[in-house]
Amino acid sequence: MTSQSLVVLAALCDLLAVLTVFVAKSRQRIPEIFFALGLGAMLLAFVLSWIAHGQAPLQSLYDTLIVFCWSLGVVYFLLRFFYQIGALLIPAALLSFITLVYAFMNQDLERLAEQFVSLVAE
Repeated sequence: MTSQSLVVLAALCDLLAVLTVFVAKSRQRIPEIFFALGLGAMLLAFVLSWIAHGQAPLQSLYDTLIVFCWSLGVVYFLLRFFYQIGALLIPAALLSFITLVYAFMNQDLERLAEQFVSLVAE
């Protein structure tokens, strides 16, 4: 799996976490499992990107947004573990989903901008 497909998987897991809370009105565990799977996919995407670049991949907005979403998930689970605050799952998962979709769409825009700059520089 590539880093991009893992980001898409993480976004889908975050969306499923939000939908299972609203639609199925399920217990807290099922949405948390989806959110944890998305967190794991983001971590794996970051590690694969690190291996591919040979250094910490924090040079583009795409990589920075992935790290932001991952840290958002870690903060949620820390708050859930230490303070038993489960009400933050919906905002955390929804913000993570929106940010990952934006990061995935913005990645293509960054490539186009780099190509445009290289054409203008010639």
